[in-house]
Amino acid sequence: MNREKLIQMISELIIQESLNEDTSPMEFYNHWVQVSGVKIEDLAVASWLLDFIKDALSSNKDLLSYFI
Repeated sequence: MNREKLIQMISELIIQESLNEDTSPMEFYNHWVQVSGVKIEDLAVASWLLDFIKDALSSNKDLLSYFI
């Protein structure tokens, strides 16, 4: 799966969810894996996704809608 599709999927879930302010990027990543069924086996991609999630969780949801 390409990175653009991963960003789209994660952004959609962040926009749809009512997340607690204390949700960590790792908690959200694990939640996303359970919901999407996507398993990331490449550690570099998983690390990149965690960085994206960290930034996305602190972003405005309107900004995230740009990615979907």
